[in-house]
Amino acid sequence: TWGNTAQANNNLYERVQDDLAGIREDLEIEIKTREDANRRIDEELQIELDRFAEVFSVERKVREETQRKIFRMIEDMHAKLEEEVQFEKREREATTDGMLKLLEETCNKIDKRLSSTNYCCLLYTSD
Repeated sequence: TWGNTAQANNNLYERVQDDLAGIREDLEIEIKTREDANRRIDEELQIELDRFAEVFSVERKVREETQRKIFRMIEDMHAKLEEEVQFEKREREATTDGMLKLLEETCNKIDKRLSSTNYCCLLYTSD
């Protein structure tokens, strides 16, 4: 019986060893499968991150170009308004100068008439 027990223990030990070897092999296959899956996920994630980075870069460039265009439009509008203001100012000054000249001429004519006519006499005789 001692031999049978030793033989049974030896058989049990061999079966456990075989089972452990199978478990190790399955474990190594599972580890390899998971590492491969993780590597694929990392690669896909990196591809997506690169794609988002490119999209963000394009959007940033478009936004910056739009801002530059808007600033140029504002600068152009400012320059145009400044020109219009200066034109209106020159027109107003010319009109004012013309009116002052006309007023001076009129005053001079009145002065000449008054000085050439004896206005004082007219005032006293009109009674």
